[in-house]
Amino acid sequence: MKDALICSLLFVMFLVSFVSADMLTPGFKPVEIKNVISNFNDFPDYYFVSFCHSPMGIIHLVDDGIVCGCYKYSQIDVYVIKKESADLDTLLTLIQNSNRHFNESEIRKYFNETDAILVLENVEHYKTVPISSTEEVITNYYEVNLSKVQTNPIDREVNRNNLWIIYVGVSVVALVVILVILLIRKRKNELFTN
Repeated sequence: MKDALICSLLFVMFLVSFVSADMLTPGFKPVEIKNVISNFNDFPDYYFVSFCHSPMGIIHLVDDGIVCGCYKYSQIDVYVIKKESADLDTLLTLIQNSNRHFNESEIRKYFNETDAILVLENVEHYKTVPISSTEEVITNYYEVNLSKVQTNPIDREVNRNNLWIIYVGVSVVALVVILVILLIRKRKNELFTN
């Protein structure tokens, strides 16, 4: 009985460690991040493929210049492959299989066979901010250059939650109302004492 209790306690402690790995730090919230390749249409002869370095090893075709995100602790790289050297059936098979099991060696082999070019490295796709932050959505813009690996966006647009304006505005109006009431009472008291 005692052994069963100890084993079950150890099992619960082991299980809790896995569950807590995906929990947010108290006082923080995730921010949505969009990554856009601004000159995507300048490369009609290429497939853009995002590769997520994670235990899941997911790869995606980049549509309309939007780079898909993946697991929060993963790194995303974007490769370009010439359409004439790419076997689309093999690429689509890799994409389908990458969602089921991780096989980075097959993906690397395919990238080597097709002379894939790394164009974006370590694309930011997950960020947490304090709950008090007004950041809601961050859009990173990248401009691809086939001869240079880019690690930072060329531009960043941050959409903010502007409710803070309402909170500040209501507070200022309340302060003004209180001051007006106090001034009126003070004047009434001065009139009655004179």
